Amino acid sequence: MKTFPRVFSAFILLAFLAACGSAPTMPTATAVPAPTDTADPFDISVAQYFLDAAGFHDIAETLAETKTIDPTYFATVNRVEKVLKHTTWPSELNEQAQDFIKSLEKFAAALEADNVDEAIEDADTVHDAQHELSHAIDAWLGQQDAHSH
Repeated sequence: MKTFPRVFSAFILLAFLAACGSAPTMPTATAVPAPTDTADPFDISVAQYFLDAAGFHDIAETLAETKTIDPTYFATVNRVEKVLKHTTWPSELNEQAQDFIKSLEKFAAALEADNVDEAIEDADTVHDAQHELSHAIDAWLGQQDAHSH
């Protein structure tokens, strides 16, 4: 009777050691969705929510007034960038969305480099582009609503 628990324990130990000794799995790259004519309005609405709720207006104002980079700015920019990069954009919005994503990348680089003057300039660019993209999303969503009725 004592043999079974010992054999079973040895088997579990060997399986564990074999698993620990295996090569680690390499992460795979995540493909950025391609623009499509069948983009999901819900996904676009979620992207717009992140875009509008980020507070780019307040960031631009505070940054210009204080000339101080708050560490939360970098996290905010990266969070919005991540959501927008993984959004499947309709072809009508794709170019504008990709340009906005590039402006976020530039802004993030200035924040990370602690380059206040460049960050102030980039914050204004991002804030203006955010408004334009949000309005374009509203127009696109309105067209989708008109087509669904």
